[in-house]
Amino acid sequence: MKKLALAISALLASGSAIATNTSSNTSLNGSDDNYVNVYQFSGGPGHESSVFHDNNSDSNTSTIHQVGELQFSDIYIDNGSSNNTISIAQAGSTNTSIVIADFGSDWNVVDVNQAGSTNSSYISMLNNADNNEASVTQDGSLNTAEIFVTAGDDNILSATQIGSSNMAMIDIAGAPFDNPDNNIVNVWQQGDGNLANVMLTGEADNNTVGITQWGNTSQAFVSITGAGGAADNNTVIITQTDNDVATDTIVNSSGNTFITTQL
Repeated sequence: MKKLALAISALLASGSAIATNTSSNTSLNGSDDNYVNVYQFSGGPGHESSVFHDNNSDSNTSTIHQVGELQFSDIYIDNGSSNNTISIAQAGSTNTSIVIADFGSDWNVVDVNQAGSTNSSYISMLNNADNNEASVTQDGSLNTAEIFVTAGDDNILSATQIGSSNMAMIDIAGAPFDNPDNNIVNVWQQGDGNLANVMLTGEADNNTVGITQWGNTSQAFVSITGAGGAADNNTVIITQTDNDVATDTIVNSSGNTFITTQL
């Protein structure tokens, strides 16, 4: 597999100045300890890379590097695929990164870095995806980071945005008979006019949310709603500077702690 990864990397790096490259790498049915490296550096826009880890594919390492405009990367970790390490780096504008861990895929580490403007990152932990770590770092303006957790526990999620007019959205929701508990969420935004929106829905208990906004006219919204049962014992800490707005909403919940500091 290592030789295959090297061959793929060399092929993608050799594209012409106007080429648009597409790479698809798949690990299926208990494929373990593989390395997938994708490098897309040619001058043409619209490179695409797709990597799938499915059916108990464990301990794989995937690294995606894309430079240019309109790049697209999607990685799926599915059906009990655990202990995988995912790294995505995109430089340019209007790029998109999607990472989804699903159906009991645990202990995965996902790191997304995007440099430029109007980039989007989407990370989703679904259906009992537990003990995962996901981080998004975006440097530029008009970027969007979205992280979703459904019925996942003990996940550590972070979004860092440096620049202006960026948006971070974190949504932690329960599923029938399964609640998202003990998750840690951190949002750091540095610049003016940024927006952070964090929602805890369902019987979401013992989660910790931290939002830090350095700059002017930024907004932080946190909503905790007990749907189908109370959302209890969550902690929300918001720190802001000049002319910022913090809004907390609590419905059918108890024992929650809100700390807001405005400097």
